[in-house]
Amino acid sequence: MRRIALAALCAAGLGLACDSSTPTTPTPACTYTLSTSSFSFQASGGSGSVTVTTQAACSWTASSPSSWLSIVSGASGSGTGAVTFSAAPNTASAGRSGTLTVAGLPLSVTQDAVSAACEYVVSPDRTSFTKDAAQKDEGW
Repeated sequence: MRRIALAALCAAGLGLACDSSTPTTPTPACTYTLSTSSFSFQASGGSGSVTVTTQAACSWTASSPSSWLSIVSGASGSGTGAVTFSAAPNTASAGRSGTLTVAGLPLSVTQDAVSAACEYVVSPDRTSFTKDAAQKDEGW
């Protein structure tokens, strides 16, 4: 009944913009969630992943502005999917942080600093012995 009434108004030329095609249902707005909002790596680096949850018709992308973080797989997709990323080893004495953007949402990534190498000091660094001292117990 509605379609007939609209067709009659269009036919009457009442200045309405009329379209004879089949009406469509508006597409709902896409919503996105990530399985986590942060990720941490040890200094040695490695890989991690995050799941994007959204409606089937909704597309998304993943990107990294940091040179030490890279997208391994899942740089783009539609609907629910996974993004795998990796962190290069951190050879600096300070930790670092970066942010991946996945489906328009931030994923904060931190990485530990490299551990300082152990240093051993022997003191005294030299000593001398007489020929008789080599035969005595000096308490070592």
